[in-house]
Amino acid sequence: MASSRSTRPPSASAPIPNGPPVVPSVAEAPLAAPAPSGALALRRRYERLAWLILLAAFATFLALVIGGPLAVRYYVNNAMTARTADLEVIRPIVQVRSAPNTAPLAVSDQARLDEGQTIVTDNESRGLLTFFDNSTVQVYPNTIVRLDTLRAPRFGMWGLSNRHNQIALEVLSGTVKIGVAPQIPTAGPQTDFRVGSPQMTAQLGDGGYFFDVTGDATDVQAYNNPAAVTSLAGGAPVSVRRGEHTRVTVGRLPDAPAAGEVDFIADGDFTDKGASPPSGSTGPWEMKIDQGSDGGGVDPTWEVVDAGDRLALHFRRSGSEMAPGRGNYAAVRAIQVLNRNLPNPYSSLKLRADIKIDSQSLSGGGYLSTEYPLILRVLYKDVYGSDVEWFKGFYIQNDNGNPTLNGEQIKPGVWVPVEFDLHNEALLPFQIISVEVRAAGWDFDSSISNIQLVVE
Repeated sequence: MASSRSTRPPSASAPIPNGPPVVPSVAEAPLAAPAPSGALALRRRYERLAWLILLAAFATFLALVIGGPLAVRYYVNNAMTARTADLEVIRPIVQVRSAPNTAPLAVSDQARLDEGQTIVTDNESRGLLTFFDNSTVQVYPNTIVRLDTLRAPRFGMWGLSNRHNQIALEVLSGTVKIGVAPQIPTAGPQTDFRVGSPQMTAQLGDGGYFFDVTGDATDVQAYNNPAAVTSLAGGAPVSVRRGEHTRVTVGRLPDAPAAGEVDFIADGDFTDKGASPPSGSTGPWEMKIDQGSDGGGVDPTWEVVDAGDRLALHFRRSGSEMAPGRGNYAAVRAIQVLNRNLPNPYSSLKLRADIKIDSQSLSGGGYLSTEYPLILRVLYKDVYGSDVEWFKGFYIQNDNGNPTLNGEQIKPGVWVPVEFDLHNEALLPFQIISVEVRAAGWDFDSSISNIQLVVE
């Protein structure tokens, strides 16, 4: 019987008997799908971004670890804070202005001032400023001072800052005496003290200084330690040492420092003749004629003359006597208004002049000892603010024995140098108001030259 065979074809996976295994060809092997090019670029960007974030975080970490303490240290060392000054009124009333166009505040006792404020005194008032470092400024009459800078290191009191205190003043006009507190390293921050004026700036050390500011010049005097004075016209600073002074005129370099002697009189040698008679002035001297009340009608004359070796102011009057020994009064005066404050302290205040009297008809100083052919007169205020008159008369004859209080007889017809120290007066001058030269009486002929009022 014939055996039956399956007609089903063998499975493809079934092994072929007695034959080698069937291996698919390479062409038949399945391949992975390649990544799109856009996705690959995106992945690389993500990688770069991740690195950037890591680097930025590391840089931030370093900045916080290193730069943070440095920034804190910089702030602690350099931070400044505004401070104040205390004003004590010595003689009222002192005005304080917060801004140029604001109404002034009248202070009669005490006030606390901020930087930017301005102090104004009149011809009577005085004040004392005390700063946060114990430095002081005496503000004299007729003075304007602005507090430009009042700053201190915020953390200086704990020794965490090496910055200095900053004090800056602007003396617009008038006179101040400054006392810079001693610079003791263990006592706290040192002080940079600066003073300005319309002509100069000055850097001060500790000690005392005197500044007198007029319309065209600033006088600087050092009592203890040097001051570095620089003109606003430029140039290198000039060191004004102890006991020296310098003058800075507008648009010019400081004068060479010299011994502390300042002449308050302008044109004391009459080289600036200015106007001539009868205008009523010669340079800075104002001329006045006074006929008194006795009915005289002959005016005295004045003129600046060439006296050979000098220029001199010459006074003359003739024809006043109705009969010998019966004249009438008249006077001619040359006045120079100063309104200058004196340093404090000062060692001398010397009034000097060369004088000459050729003739006088009224004996001595007249009936009241006030009618001399040549008179020197100084009007000043003492330390209490009272008006004081200093008076000295000169004469060449006293045939009738008239009183000669405050008078001095000199030789006729020759130049005589005279000198008086007003520092020796019982009422010590504090502020010079004016200096006057006068010729008074009946007929006279007198001259004066080389007038000086020197403070040292």
